Amino acid sequence: MEGVAQATHMGSFCTNIALHSQEQPWRRGPHPQPYTDSVAQGAGDRTLNHLVATQSSTTSTPGPSDSEPPPCCSLPPHQSRTGTASAPASSPNGLTLWITRPGLPPFSFMTTHTQTKPESDVEDVLTEEEDGVDPTLAWTRELLNIRLDMQCFQQDRKQLQLEEVLRSWLQTSGSEGETEERNTISQELDERWRSILAGCQVNWQSRSLISTAAQPQDRDWDRPFSADLQSMGLLIITQSTLDDRQDHGVPVVSSVLSEARMRAIHAILIIFICLHYGWGKKMRWCTVSEQEQKKCAELAKALVAVLPPAAVAAFARLSCVRAYSTTDCINKIRANRADMVTLDAGEVYTAVKQFGLTAIAKEIYSDGGCILSVAVVRNRTLDVRSLQGQRSCHTGARWTAGWSLPLGFLLSRNYLTWAEEQPLSQAVSAFFNGSCVPGAAAIAPVLCALCQGQKSYIAQRNFHCETAHGEPFYNSQGALRCLKTGAGDVAFVDHTALEGIEESEREEYQLLCTDGTHAPLSHYGSCNLGRGPGQGMVTRLNARKIARKFLVAAQMAFGRRGRERQRFQLFDSAPFGAADLLFKDVTEKLSILEDNKDISQVLGLDYVALLKGLGHEGSSLEDSVVRWCCISNAEQKKCEQWALSIKSDPLVCVRAISVSDCVEKIKRDEVDAVSLDATHAFIAGKCGLVPVVTEYYGKTCVPAEGGAEKEAHLESDVLPSVVGVAVVKRSTRSVFFGNFGGRRSCHGYMYSPAGWLLPFRHTLSLEHNNTSPCDPNQAPVRRASSSVPEGIQSFVPASSTIDAHALEQLQAFLSRATRLFVITGAGLSTESGIPDYRSEGVGLYARTDRRPMQYAEFIRSAKSRQRYWARNYVGWPQFSSHQPNSAHLALQQWEEQGKVHWLVTQNVDALHSKAGHQGLTELHGCAHRVLCLGCGAVSPREDLQKRFKALNPGWGVQAGGVAPDGDVFIEDEQVLHFRVPSCKDCGGILKPEVTFFGDTVIRRTVQFVHERLAESDAVLVAGSSLQVYSGYRFLLAAADQKIPVAILNIGSTRADHLAEFRVSARCGEVLSVIQPH
Repeated sequence: MEGVAQATHMGSFCTNIALHSQEQPWRRGPHPQPYTDSVAQGAGDRTLNHLVATQSSTTSTPGPSDSEPPPCCSLPPHQSRTGTASAPASSPNGLTLWITRPGLPPFSFMTTHTQTKPESDVEDVLTEEEDGVDPTLAWTRELLNIRLDMQCFQQDRKQLQLEEVLRSWLQTSGSEGETEERNTISQELDERWRSILAGCQVNWQSRSLISTAAQPQDRDWDRPFSADLQSMGLLIITQSTLDDRQDHGVPVVSSVLSEARMRAIHAILIIFICLHYGWGKKMRWCTVSEQEQKKCAELAKALVAVLPPAAVAAFARLSCVRAYSTTDCINKIRANRADMVTLDAGEVYTAVKQFGLTAIAKEIYSDGGCILSVAVVRNRTLDVRSLQGQRSCHTGARWTAGWSLPLGFLLSRNYLTWAEEQPLSQAVSAFFNGSCVPGAAAIAPVLCALCQGQKSYIAQRNFHCETAHGEPFYNSQGALRCLKTGAGDVAFVDHTALEGIEESEREEYQLLCTDGTHAPLSHYGSCNLGRGPGQGMVTRLNARKIARKFLVAAQMAFGRRGRERQRFQLFDSAPFGAADLLFKDVTEKLSILEDNKDISQVLGLDYVALLKGLGHEGSSLEDSVVRWCCISNAEQKKCEQWALSIKSDPLVCVRAISVSDCVEKIKRDEVDAVSLDATHAFIAGKCGLVPVVTEYYGKTCVPAEGGAEKEAHLESDVLPSVVGVAVVKRSTRSVFFGNFGGRRSCHGYMYSPAGWLLPFRHTLSLEHNNTSPCDPNQAPVRRASSSVPEGIQSFVPASSTIDAHALEQLQAFLSRATRLFVITGAGLSTESGIPDYRSEGVGLYARTDRRPMQYAEFIRSAKSRQRYWARNYVGWPQFSSHQPNSAHLALQQWEEQGKVHWLVTQNVDALHSKAGHQGLTELHGCAHRVLCLGCGAVSPREDLQKRFKALNPGWGVQAGGVAPDGDVFIEDEQVLHFRVPSCKDCGGILKPEVTFFGDTVIRRTVQFVHERLAESDAVLVAGSSLQVYSGYRFLLAAADQKIPVAILNIGSTRADHLAEFRVSARCGEVLSVIQPH
C-alpha cells in the first residue's frame, strides 16, 4: 500500500489553490439627462407611468451586449438625450414592450440594458429601501426593462381567448354604450385574468407585490385587474393618454398604438405579472434533526422580518425539509426535493463527484478553513501504536477528521494493514474491536456495532448508524459522547469539538500524538493526526446563483458581524438544545465560492489525493501503467522511445505545460512521476509529494546486502556536491566578481541551484570586490551543502495564512479613516532583506548573542567606534542597495490618494524615502547620513565610504552576515588595522545620524510627531512590536485622545491592549491588497 502512504502524506497539508475566472457582467448604457415629470394622472394624483409599445417596420440594430440574451428577448436601444428612441429590432408579427415604474423620467428606462444581476448586488437589495427606492420593486428592476416577442406566446389558448376579449373591448371604444359595454368586458377580462393567474401557480403571500390577501381565495375578484396593476406602479397608456401627454409638452413616441398593439400590451402585461410572481423562489434547506428543523424555521422567520420584501420574495424565502440522514439530503437535492445542505468535506466530495451537485460555500474558522483530526482517549495507557483491538468512535463514514485523516495516518505508519484486494472497511473492522461509524451501515454493517440510534425498518424512522442527530454518536460531539459513556476507547474528532468539553472534565481526556506520546487537549495544534478542509454547502448546479445570494444575505444579517445579530445568530446552536446545527458553531464566516471552481481547488489537492488513495472513488493507482509527465516536445519524444524499449510495466507519456503543472497533475492523480531538479523537488515536497529515486553522477557504489541480486546502494558521503560556475567569453576579460553591476546576465531559471541560488549565496566580502584579474582555474566557487538548496535566506518570521475576516476588518478600519497616522518598524523592512532584532527564530537576538551598539559605548571608546565603522564599511554596499518592498510602495500610494496624513518610521534604512513618501518623520534618524558630534555638520554616508576606502587600501575581511543596522559580523582581531577618519571641518567624532540604543530622540521631533498625531483620526501600526518606548509613547497618546488603533505585525506587541484588533501577517502581503476608500 505504498500509494496509500504517499497520499496520506499529502493529506497532512491543507492547501487551497485559487484558480478561477471572473465573470464579466453586462455593461450598462449611459444615463440620459434628468427629466422632471410634474404631470399627474388619475385618482389620488398618481404620477403617470410609462408603458410604451412600438412596432418597427424595418430592421434596426439592437443595443450593445456582452452576452447573448435569453430566447425571445433582446436588449433595448440607447436613447438620445432629446427623449426620443429609435425602434428596436423585432421579428415579423413581433412586438417590443418596455415597462417602467413611477418617478422615472419619460423613456429613460430605455437607456439601461437588461442584465443578469451579479451576486454582489445582494447588498444593493438590502440597502435600497434605505435609499428611498420603493422596496417592492427593488429586486425586479431588471424586469422593468423586459422586451418580449409575442410570437413566443401565440400558442397559448388562454392568451388567444384574452386577445379576443381585448379586441371586443377596443372595438366598442367610443361607441354610445361605451360605459356599460366596457364594464361587461372588464368583468370578462377579470375572469380571464383570474384563470391565467391560477395557471401561473403563484405563491401568494402577504408581502407579495400585488396587494392581495395571503391566500388566492381571499382576493376580491370583483375588483378590476387594473387595480392590481396600479398597486404595482403600472398603468396602461392608451392613445388618448399619449395625446394628453403631448398637450403638456411631454415628448412621446410618435407612432399610433394600433388595435393589435393594444391587444398585445394587455396580453404581455398578464405574462409580465406571471413572471413577476414566479421570479421569487423558496430555498429549501435540508435538515437532519428536529433541532435543526427548529433553527431553520427560526432563520426563515428572521429573514422575513429583517429583509426588504423584495429581497425576501426574490431569494430569501426559506423552507425546511426534514431528512433522515445527510445521504438522504444529497438524494433529495439531486431529485429537486431540497436545495441546500451543509456537509463534511468528505461528503462534499461525494456529492460533487458521484451525485453531480456543486459546492457553493465553505466555512471559515478562527484559524482558517481547515480542521485538525485528533485522537482522544481516557485510558492513559493507550498510545497511537496500540490502537489495534480497541473500540473506536468516529464522526462519520468518509468524514475528514473521523475517518480519512486517521486511517491515512494509520496506513502511512503501517499500523493498519490493508490488502490490495480487500475493501478498506473490512480492514478497519478487523483492526478495531468494534466501532461506531455513522453512515457505514450500507457499506459495512459491522462498523455500526457500537452505535445506539433507534432501529426501524422504515427509513424515515431509522436513526441507527445514520449521519443524523438521531444517532447519539453522530459527528464530533457524538463521537466524544461515545467515548464518555464508555462505549469506545478512542474517539477520532476534529479539534473544534474540544471546546465543547466542560472545563471540569478536561483533565479526564488526553490526545494521542503521532510520536506515541500524550498531550492535554489544549495542545491539538502540535498533537494531531493531520489537517483537512472544513464543512461546505452544496446545491444543484441550476440553483447555485440563488443559493449564493441567500447565503450572502443570511450572513450579512445574522453572521458574526451581522446587522441583525440581536434577533438571530447564524452560528449559534445553543438556544436549540444541540451543537453545530446547520453550521459549525465555531464558524467565523462563510466563504462564497466562485463558479466553475474544480472540487480539488475547493477542498485542496492534498486532501483530494488522500481521498483517492483511500479508494474514495476506486483505486487511484493504475497497477499496470506508469504515467510520466513531460514538459517539452523533446522530452515527450524521448519518453516515447523509452516506452518502446522497456519490457516491464507499460509507460504512458503525458504532456504538461510546465514543471508546476506536472506537480499539480501528480496531486490530481493525472500522472504518476516526473523528474525534477533539486529546487523543484524541494517545492514539490512542500506540496505533499515525495522523492523515490535520485540521479547519481559519481562512480562509487557499494554492493547491497544480498549481492547475488546485483543491486547496489549509494553512500551519501561520497555523493558529489552540485557546483555552480559563472561563465563569460574569453575575450571579456574586464568582467569579474564584484563588477557585475549594470551588465547583462543569463540564468538557468528563477531559483535554479546554479543559475540563481548559488550566485546569491556568495558571501559578502570586499575580497570578492577587488580589482585583481579573475583566473577561472583558481576562482573559488561555492558548493551546495546538501542535495536540497537552502534558498535565499529570509529574515521574515513565520506567519499563519492570512485570515480573510481579519483582512475585511482592516479594510473597513482603513476605509473609515480620513487622516491616517502610520507607525512603521523593522518588520516592514524584513521583506526587503533587512533583518530585525526581535523576530522569533530569524531576528538578531535569536540568531546570535550580539547586541547592538550602545550610545555611551560609541562615545567613550575609540576601539568601539573602530569596530563599528569597520563592520559598517563592509556591510554598507549591501545595506544601501536594499529597495522598498510592496508595503513601502502601498503606503506611498495611500499618501498620494490622500489617505495617509503622516508616517512615522522607527527604521533607519531610508526605504520610505526611496519609495517617494513625503509626509515622513524618521524618528530614529537615517543611516544614509553622517553627523559630526563636534560641529554638527551632516554629510552623505556615501562620501564617508569613499574616505574609508582611501584610508584602508587593500583591507578586506571575510564577513559573516548582515545585521539590522547595516554592519556585518566580523571578529575583533580583523579590525585592528582599520582606520577611521574624523570630521574634515573640525576633526570631531563622526557618528551615523541615527539614535543608538541608550540615546534619546530629539525633543522637538517628538513634539512635532505629537502634533501630527492630534490631527489624525486613526492610527495604523505596521511591522513593529513597539518594545521601544520612543514609538510606544504615541500609542499611549492615541489612547488618551480616543483615536482608534489597528496593528499589523507578526507576533504580539506591547500595545495590543490599546488596539481595536491586530492582524498577524506579513506587511507586504496585506498592505499591497488593501484598497482603502
